[in-house]
Amino acid sequence: MFAKTGDEAALMVSKLPPDVNLEEQVGFESTFTSADADPDTFRPQVTGIQEGSDVRFRVQVVREGQVEYEHEFEAVFGMLPEDEKPAYRGAKHLRLVSNARPPELVPFPEIAQYDDEYLEEQTILVKLGDTIRATVLVDGNVADSTTLPVGRPASENGLKAIRIGYINFIELPGLSPSLPPQPETTVDRINEDWAQVAIRFDLAGASTIDPVANVITVKNRAGTASADGTASVTVAPGQGTPTPVMINIFAGDTEEQIAQRLASEISNTVPGVTAQHYPHRTQNEDFWFVLVDKGNNVTFSNISSDPADVFIQPPALNYRDEDKIDFLAGNVLGLNFKDDDARTIDMFAVPNGALPGAYGRAGHDEHQFTLPGWQNTILIIESAVNGNDASNPLTAGHEVGHVLFDGPFDGSDPASPGHSPDPQNLMSVGSQGGELEDFREGKRLTNEQNEDARTDSATPTPVPLLHQTGHNE
Repeated sequence: MFAKTGDEAALMVSKLPPDVNLEEQVGFESTFTSADADPDTFRPQVTGIQEGSDVRFRVQVVREGQVEYEHEFEAVFGMLPEDEKPAYRGAKHLRLVSNARPPELVPFPEIAQYDDEYLEEQTILVKLGDTIRATVLVDGNVADSTTLPVGRPASENGLKAIRIGYINFIELPGLSPSLPPQPETTVDRINEDWAQVAIRFDLAGASTIDPVANVITVKNRAGTASADGTASVTVAPGQGTPTPVMINIFAGDTEEQIAQRLASEISNTVPGVTAQHYPHRTQNEDFWFVLVDKGNNVTFSNISSDPADVFIQPPALNYRDEDKIDFLAGNVLGLNFKDDDARTIDMFAVPNGALPGAYGRAGHDEHQFTLPGWQNTILIIESAVNGNDASNPLTAGHEVGHVLFDGPFDGSDPASPGHSPDPQNLMSVGSQGGELEDFREGKRLTNEQNEDARTDSATPTPVPLLHQTGHNE
């Protein structure tokens, strides 16, 4: 009944809204042209049964051995045009969907219509790895049965083979106690969005942290030191003893050379402390900084530097709603608290309003050499991760896309790099702020985006984020 082989021997979640090109009732021949047809919309077919039989198709969704969906469909008779053989086809086209109504919206049916609520039995709710079983019934008796998976197994290759990503979820303080972040629900919501391209995510970990101040910046407006000199600073890690540190500066030293020398001297001088130097490069800023004692507060005092064109100082780092989180604060936050596993995407839940003009911000592999704390890191407002589908329900999936695509993708909007000009697309600008998880919202992906995500973020890229095996395998 499903005549496909290889990577094509799978059914996929449709990339179209359920109200586009989905007929309620069809004859043996569909009225759609090939240009209109959705390759992921299907109906069962069986040959070799003569006209006049009572034929029906039973379609089931099987998940971990349990039947999650079952419906019997009428069949229509016809002759196959290619060989004039008699055949029966289902009288309804079927479309797999992945978005469903969450429990908290059940009392408010007028608010939104979810993908599986459009034409009901024709829009079948599934998850990646489910099995679709089609059984043909002739005069009430089982005549034949076959199955296809939703997505090919992750161990295989191809655009329909499942790929697995991992989310490390981190909460900042000051979030709403009445609607706290929901890491598992957030990952489930991301999976609903990305199922259409056979990509799913697992929760690698969840934690709550308190941001720390433990960096000093090294800046030189002239680009290099104008003369020989020295720099000194007293470093006090946590409750540790303040320790003076001094380095030499040589004429012509760059900010990077000074930061590297200072980090090395702190590591060698301050007991039990390791320091590292990192770049911070944006459109408006370009300097280096030293991070001391990762994940812990450090006090810097008695700071001096000579020549005077070398500036060494601790920056102001803001992490609260009223302060706004800038790129430097995000860079430092990521370097202090990101998962040590480079295969994960780190998602920080921050207070509403902490990201001026945005619901979320994401960094990707390109930031490794400019904003290393932002590499494969997402900062996202709390209302987008609190499990409530009535507030920013598509933001998390959208920001994950920025990470997987490494910035602009094939077909992205030149006027807004990294975004789709199609308002129905998950990567459209409008999808970030959608207020409801309605089937009309911008949450679709394309075959080209599927290929881009796998090309940019799966093996054999240097830091693959999409995998064929489990997180601990």
